[in-house]
Amino acid sequence: MNEELQKQLAELLASLMNVAKDGAQWAKGEIPLLVQEKIALGRFEESIYFFAPAIGACVLAWLLVKKIGPLEIKAEPDIPPLFSMIFGGIATVMLVVGAGAGFHDFAMVWFAPRLYIVEWLTSLVKA
Repeated sequence: MNEELQKQLAELLASLMNVAKDGAQWAKGEIPLLVQEKIALGRFEESIYFFAPAIGACVLAWLLVKKIGPLEIKAEPDIPPLFSMIFGGIATVMLVVGAGAGFHDFAMVWFAPRLYIVEWLTSLVKA
C-alpha cells in the first residue's frame, strides 16, 4: 500500500477514536440524568393517564346513582333521563377501560423503573 495512504488512514482512524471517546465521555455524564428525567416524566404522565379516567369513572358513576337516580317519567323532562343514563353508563365503562389500559405503564414506572426504561429504549430502537 502507498505510504501516504496508510498515513491518512491512520489519521482518520485516530480521529474516529477521539470522536468515539468524546461521545463515551458525554454519555457517561448525561445518560444517568436522561434516565432520571424520563422516569420522573413517566411517573407524572402515567399517573395522569391512570387517575384521570378512574376519577372520571367514579364521578360519572356517582352522578348516575345519586343525581339521575331511578327513572322518573315526567310530562316534560328537562334532560331525558334514559338518554343520560345510557350515555353516562357507556362513558363510565369507557373510562374504566381507559384506566385499566393505563395501569400497566403506571405500575411499571412506579414499581419497576428499570424495566420501564428498557421498554422505552426498545420502542426507540423499533421506531
